[in-house]
Amino acid sequence: MAFVTAMPYVGPEQLTHEGVQEVHHYHHMDKPEPRVAVKLEKNSRGNNWELSYSGDGVSFKNAIFEIANANAEMESQFGTKE
Repeated sequence: MAFVTAMPYVGPEQLTHEGVQEVHHYHHMDKPEPRVAVKLEKNSRGNNWELSYSGDGVSFKNAIFEIANANAEMESQFGTKE
């Protein structure tokens, strides 16, 4: 997303110590919440899925825990993977 600010032209002869124009630009990025992404495929041999876990400041230990929980839930809903 881009923000455009229209400022009138001020030439060097118009700028004084007291009349200096300042423009401040602030960029903010919201930190994404940790989430589990699931890709589920159904084929002739049954179901197959891929799990991923991402977010800002995600630790490896927490990611493994969340993926294991998601995998257990997928197995209870769709059976074991082949």
